[in-house]
Amino acid sequence: LASDIDLIKIQAAGSPVNDALEIVVLRRVFEVLPPCVSFKSTLGHTLGASCVAETALLLACLARGVWPQLNYTLEPEVEGVMVCSDRPLAASGVETVLLVGLGFGGGHSVLILKRHRA
Repeated sequence: LASDIDLIKIQAAGSPVNDALEIVVLRRVFEVLPPCVSFKSTLGHTLGASCVAETALLLACLARGVWPQLNYTLEPEVEGVMVCSDRPLAASGVETVLLVGLGFGGGHSVLILKRHRA
């Protein structure tokens, strides 16, 4: 269920139209949009490795509770969506994450990860 998602890793590659459209689509799916993060300004375009690299960075951030400093600003149409670590994001309450991966050249994927408690 959409309400089970605690965090979304969005693409937010810095293209004004694409960034705004990405948030518009997510707002259609989620009644209340969960916190969103993007690592594109940290990792850049890593071509076919982008989804894997961003997933690895996200998992490391969640494990350590530390977020990279991302000096990234979205277009005005996308205000109200956090895509950086200006504010601390509590990793402890994140159980289910939706990762949006839009690779260079059309390699698109969506992955849902859920924390496993032993």
